Amino acid sequence: MYPDESSAVEALRGGQIHTLSGISTDSVRNLQSQQNIELIGSNIIYSQYWALFFNLNEEGPAAFDDVAVRRAISSAVNRDFVIDNLLGYATEAIGPIPESSWAYTAVPTYRFDKSKASEILEDAGWRRPAGSEIREKDGKKLEFTLLLIENSDRVKIAQSIQKDLLDVGIRVNVVSKEKNRLVSENLVPRVFDMILYGVQTFIDPDRYELFHSSQIDHPGLNISSYASKNTVLTVQGGEQIRIPEVDDLLDDARRLVDESDRKKKYELFQRTIGSEVPAVFLFHPAEVYAVNKRVRGVSLERLNSLENRFDSIRDWFISTESS
Repeated sequence: MYPDESSAVEALRGGQIHTLSGISTDSVRNLQSQQNIELIGSNIIYSQYWALFFNLNEEGPAAFDDVAVRRAISSAVNRDFVIDNLLGYATEAIGPIPESSWAYTAVPTYRFDKSKASEILEDAGWRRPAGSEIREKDGKKLEFTLLLIENSDRVKIAQSIQKDLLDVGIRVNVVSKEKNRLVSENLVPRVFDMILYGVQTFIDPDRYELFHSSQIDHPGLNISSYASKNTVLTVQGGEQIRIPEVDDLLDDARRLVDESDRKKKYELFQRTIGSEVPAVFLFHPAEVYAVNKRVRGVSLERLNSLENRFDSIRDWFISTESS
């Protein structure tokens, strides 16, 4: 065990260890010129995505009740710049279901367009008072706190988002915390304005745990406390009740067996998420594995998570050839 990343990187350089994972882009840059180290990039891990989650419960900012604000924030964020911060080891996440999935449907979403972001805010009545760079409406300013886990790459991403949003009149205060503190103090009780966080999904397109309103409270994973505004009439326990439309779609998709029928439900689900914007989808990551060149046979093909890097370990070996 090493006390910090820089110590582990030095151990890799010196040959005390042979592999190192989960390193920052700064370390990747520093190792690119290291002759005895190979940097192995994985496939894009479409079963993971990072997003900017809005807090839509009563503890969250009242401004987020205005869908125009959420749409504008999504339109203001330059995903390409976020991915550049990750040295290209990522691809843009379009929505809750990746483009690689059989259930993906291209639907209207609020992708990067700063002019559109400003237009949305203007049309919704969020204006900059004379001499102010921050928009406001009815005495409420567009000023929020963005929480994230302490990590140099995540801080860079948050700072790029901070700049993007200031450009359209939204002030963001970036606060990073140690992971366990953030989870216990903010994520579990859902106490935050916005949070930058990554989630692991199933290869199956089922997103019940992430967007069904029954999963709002911990240990559910509906981080945004999202319940779709549109409702549908259904029967439960012999009584007719109205439930969020997304709940109904996710429930139905779980019950269906035929893939084409499921896809129709997921298309409507994606359309609703794209319109209501409970989160700003940012990127699907790839992993970078730093390996001493004496270690051969390492492959990161078909990686679903960083832990899966050992799936091919039976093929690894130490070369005895002199370099």
